[in-house]
Amino acid sequence: IAVEGNIGSGKSTVLAYLSKSSLCDIVTEPVDSWTNLNGNNLLVGKL
Repeated sequence: IAVEGNIGSGKSTVLAYLSKSSLCDIVTEPVDSWTNLNGNNLLVGKL
C-alpha cells in the first residue's frame, strides 16, 4: 500500500499509527539519498 496526500494531510500520522501494529511493516522513502549528490542538497533553492 502506498500512502499519498497533500502536505499536512496526515500521512505521517497514519503511518505512525500503523507502525504500532505487528500486522504490517512501514518502509519510508529514502529522502536523504535523493537530496544528496556529492554533498550537495539537490532540493535547495528548487522549491
